[in-house]
Amino acid sequence: PGYEEGALAAMRDATVGGWFEGYDWVIRLNPDVIIRNETFILNTMKYDLDATGILIDCHPRHPLRMINTDFFAVKPSVLGGDAFADSSFSDGKATVEGNFANDIRESILARGDHRWVPGSKPTWHTCRAGFGRRMEDADVVHHHLGADLSRPHVRMLEPDEGDRRCPIPF
Repeated sequence: PGYEEGALAAMRDATVGGWFEGYDWVIRLNPDVIIRNETFILNTMKYDLDATGILIDCHPRHPLRMINTDFFAVKPSVLGGDAFADSSFSDGKATVEGNFANDIRESILARGDHRWVPGSKPTWHTCRAGFGRRMEDADVVHHHLGADLSRPHVRMLEPDEGDRRCPIPF
């Protein structure tokens, strides 16, 4: 699959294949996503028995239309066996975030069983966890080397080649 399709292909294959059976929660995150503060996520999983999705909304002006796929956690028991099976990108207008929102709309969103990760919703139209926020204030951030999340319109200088330390402050 291509870039967009690949983001949901693993979830589709695992759901259809029954790979999540026996798990209470499944967490999906990109390799460049960092969970800076796991307290809310773990407390929700452990103590909020009604929660079935821990999510980051994509668009500040259109809540629930697109759900972030940089990071999410879901209870696989609420997903149907065909979840993520019908994600289509053939029209060229669909996004992985829009497809994901549609895939979980009935099982999680419409029931109100989702919880939003604090401080991680982007403040700009770019669907990236923590985008437009200070990294210190976001529980989950999607960081690209050289990007300043709090000032998304400004490009930072690339670090020295020898410096491979994580730029996210902990």
